[in-house]
Amino acid sequence: MKKAIILILCVLLLTACQDKGKSTNTEQSTRTPNSIVGTWYELIANDSTNRWSFSEGGDYEYVKENKEDKKYNHSGSYIIEDNIVTMTRDNGKVYGKYRIKYTDYGLKLMYAEEAGRPIELYESKQQLLETSPNYYNTKTYYKTIADEEGYVIEDGVLIAYVGDAKKIRIPSEVKTIDAVWYGKRLKKVTFPGTLKKINSTVIDAESNIECVYIEEGVVEIEDHAFWDAYLLELHIPSSVTKIGKDIIGVEEGGISEETTIYIQKDSYAHQYFVKEGLEDQLVFEEPENIWVKILIITVVVVLVIGVSVAIAIVVKKKSKNADISN
Repeated sequence: MKKAIILILCVLLLTACQDKGKSTNTEQSTRTPNSIVGTWYELIANDSTNRWSFSEGGDYEYVKENKEDKKYNHSGSYIIEDNIVTMTRDNGKVYGKYRIKYTDYGLKLMYAEEAGRPIELYESKQQLLETSPNYYNTKTYYKTIADEEGYVIEDGVLIAYVGDAKKIRIPSEVKTIDAVWYGKRLKKVTFPGTLKKINSTVIDAESNIECVYIEEGVVEIEDHAFWDAYLLELHIPSSVTKIGKDIIGVEEGGISEETTIYIQKDSYAHQYFVKEGLEDQLVFEEPENIWVKILIITVVVVLVIGVSVAIAIVVKKKSKNADISN
């Protein structure tokens, strides 16, 4: 009997701990039963939403959450008669008349005087977003699963970048890139030498990236890798021994005159771009000397240690002299 009681208590305790550990993205309810008072969300497309707010005092506010331009937003007053809400903007114009239908997820505003698709308003923004078939491929969703630096990496594949940095170096753990670049401020991307191969269409016109730096160690660049990306700088190391077709260029034809390609003289990349007739846009870079870097780092470390020791000796002497004086 004691064993049975102990077992039941353990099960109850485990269940309570599991419930406590569960996280939820659902917002705190602002809903008033059988009333439109509260904050509601309308899905436009993917993760684009409108926010509707109705106060108890008869005021409303409409905000397009994904639009930086506030000219689309408006506010005013509303009244409800015979289950029909009439919204009047601050300028005195009637925005619309809608018949109200309450649902388990929120409410529907159905046009009362004309035909039209009902406005479906959800109490929970997260619940609304999850009704969108493309939500799990949007910036909003990726932000919920990205790491602290803004990377979404699954099984060595970089799926998205949603950070706010101006320049980044792709983590060495990434082995393949199939990414969407959402960082509006992102201008420079460094591809590590551990990547070995850069895939097709790894960067396109949808990004704001202007500079691509490829580290020593990358061996292959596939077809159309940076096609239509409007790059200003492309740095290719001597380790690259295979380059596909049209890795850089724009749909309008050819390569932008503003693009500069940095390569090492007599490298495979040098020969490749000469054949492409792009000699005028090539700049030769000196190969990296790893031993020089090691020497510089060693000298800096020795200097830092030497200065630290010297300071410690001076402090110790002063302390000793102070003790003698006392």
